[in-house]
Amino acid sequence: MQLPQSKIDVGILAVLIALLVLNGRLSAALTSVVSKGFQMLVSLFHLRKSIDPLLESISENCYTRGLKINAVNTIDIKNMTVNVSEQPLLSDINISLRRGESYAVIGGIGVGKSTLLKTLVTLHDDYRGSIIYNSLYDAKTIDRHAFSDCVVYLDMNSTFIKGSVFHNFYIRGVRHKERIIQLVRSVFSSVNIDYEFLFKTDISQIPMSSGQRRKLMLYMTINEYKSLIILDEALINLSPEEIMAIRKYIAKLSPQAILLIATHDRMISNMMPNVIKVDNNTAKLIRSSTVKVITN
Repeated sequence: MQLPQSKIDVGILAVLIALLVLNGRLSAALTSVVSKGFQMLVSLFHLRKSIDPLLESISENCYTRGLKINAVNTIDIKNMTVNVSEQPLLSDINISLRRGESYAVIGGIGVGKSTLLKTLVTLHDDYRGSIIYNSLYDAKTIDRHAFSDCVVYLDMNSTFIKGSVFHNFYIRGVRHKERIIQLVRSVFSSVNIDYEFLFKTDISQIPMSSGQRRKLMLYMTINEYKSLIILDEALINLSPEEIMAIRKYIAKLSPQAILLIATHDRMISNMMPNVIKVDNNTAKLIRSSTVKVITN
């Protein structure tokens, strides 16, 4: 009778050993899960602590800069002094710009034309005095996103972004495929404009002259939603015919926009109804299309 009992004891012992082994593996797995879960919670805690200041900064910028405008109708520059390196460059500026008007900005090299134009859209903010948009909003209180929505600012250094021709149009707000194809064909008259050219090839890989580059940049940036268009020497290397075509395009697409063109080209300044001259450390409106009515 002892032999069967011995066999039973060995069987029970084997089961117990198996249970202990399984229990050990299960315990190790549970310990590993708990440990990794704790590490993940710690990591999330530190990540949250790192992100909080950034979120607060973004939130603060959104709300402290948060005045929105849908369009620029007027700009009133009042008693403005523009500084560069804490020294006055331009002073005693009092100019009013009106919806639907075009202005040439003229003056010698280095007198401050570009700095003045950048100041109007807060790309240069070292100034005293005030820049009032729409007779109500100080430029310093307007959300910067409002400028990107309704303002075009192009100069000689404006560049494309990485991506296709279509992507460059689309990201700047020109999203009608038929219009894009028509504009691209007007710039590249002798090139086969196909799917590969428009949608696949990176724009940096497309051979183009400086004139083609400027025209393409102008066409892809100007659209009907822009109410302030600033071209700072952006028409260089264009023929008179090309300049006239761009002027007509702007007049057709954005007839109510305020247009400012900084230029040394006398042909351009002569065809503009209003002229702002930057000279002798100030800027003044020296020719105006506005008719003043004097009543007794």
